[in-house]
Amino acid sequence: MRLLLGAMLLTAALALTPPASADDAHANNEHAAKHGVGSPRNEGRTVNGGLLGEVDALVGFCSAADPRSAEKYRAFGAKLTPDVSEKALREAHATSDYKQVFKDISALLESIPRTNRSAACQFLFVGP
Repeated sequence: MRLLLGAMLLTAALALTPPASADDAHANNEHAAKHGVGSPRNEGRTVNGGLLGEVDALVGFCSAADPRSAEKYRAFGAKLTPDVSEKALREAHATSDYKQVFKDISALLESIPRTNRSAACQFLFVGP
C-alpha cells in the first residue's frame, strides 16, 4: 500500500502540465497577494482528474479514520498541487475520471476493517 501511495504521488507530480504562457507569472503574483499565500498558483497548469480522485479519496478516508490527524492529511493532499489554480482543481473535480476513480478507490478503502484504518493511515503518511 505504501508503494501505491508513492507511485500515486510521483504520477500526480508528473501529471501537471507546464504553464500556458509567460503572462502567468504576473497573474501568479497577483493571486498570491490577493489570497495571502507564499507560493502563487499557476492558472496555466492542469491536473489529471483521475489522479486527483485517488489522492482525494485517500486523504478523505484517512481524515475520517483518524480525525486527530485530519489536518495533516489535508495538508499533505494540498502539497501535491501547490501551483495549480482553484479553477483547474474545480475542473479536475468535475471530470468523469475524477468521479469514477474517487468512487472506486473509496470503495476499495472501505474494505479495510475499521479496527485497522487509523493504523493503516498512520503507516502510509508517517511510516512505521
